[in-house]
Amino acid sequence: MKICTISVVKFFLCVKKIIYALLLHVFAKYVILKVNKYLIKGDKNVKRLCTKLFYIKWQNTGSKYIS
Repeated sequence: MKICTISVVKFFLCVKKIIYALLLHVFAKYVILKVNKYLIKGDKNVKRLCTKLFYIKWQNTGSKYIS
C-alpha cells in the first residue's frame, strides 16, 4: 500500500509541473502578442528578434518546471 501511495504522489507532482509549464507557455504567447502590438510597426526583423528572445527565455523557464 505504501508503494502505491508514493507513486500516486509522484504522479500528481509530475502533473502539477506539466500544468505549470503549460501555463507559462500560454502566458508567454499572450505577452508576445501584446508586445508585438506595441512594438514599432516599421522594422519586422526587430519585432521577430524580440519575439524569439522573449519566447526562448520563457521556454527555458518552463522546461525547468518539467525537469
